[in-house]
Amino acid sequence: MSEPPLTSVVEFCANCGTRKESKFCPQCGQNDRNYNSSLYGIIRTIASEVLAVDSKVFRSFTALFLQPGRLSVEFAKNRRASYSSPIRIYLATSLLYFFIAAVLTESEPSEFIDSSPERSERRQVFDSVMEHADAVDASQERLLELLPSEFARKLKEVMNRPEVSPSRTGLSQMLLVIDSRDGLSAFESAILTAGIQFAHSPDITLNMMLDNLPFSMLVLLP
Repeated sequence: MSEPPLTSVVEFCANCGTRKESKFCPQCGQNDRNYNSSLYGIIRTIASEVLAVDSKVFRSFTALFLQPGRLSVEFAKNRRASYSSPIRIYLATSLLYFFIAAVLTESEPSEFIDSSPERSERRQVFDSVMEHADAVDASQERLLELLPSEFARKLKEVMNRPEVSPSRTGLSQMLLVIDSRDGLSAFESAILTAGIQFAHSPDITLNMMLDNLPFSMLVLLP
């Protein structure tokens, strides 16, 4: 009995040159996917991978929210095909988070806007600081001796601003919270110096935060 005629062209692996008869090369394992595509094709592939909704997505999110730990157990048992990949879940939830955050921060809800200065949160903080002005002054005197000279100078400059200055009010509230009578711990010193820097020069602090934003998002989002 004669062999059936070949219906396809013999293919060779582009990576190692081995003859292959399936999607993956039997020698090096490279698949037959061709990444030489147009920009539109690349964007379409990414959108398809990230936004594709199928039964795996619903099954994955159901396990994620209703059965905590199940996905980890399933992956540990090498049962992955029934669920979406962690990268897809991560990217999809990241996009969803940014979309929701952008929508919710477009406008300030009217119920949080209080036109009465006497009842506003800022007014309450200011009144609290003024009631404990002696404690604020005492804390400031102790900190001027404990802080490095640069931050002691910045602290003095902020506290010499008008009493109604938001930066002075906020820093005064921090001085009330931090107990410096027995010195400062490393954590308290770090928090205090960061607060003084922000109150003294908020633009520098914001620029530093923006410079570190990509790294922060990479670390914090997962």
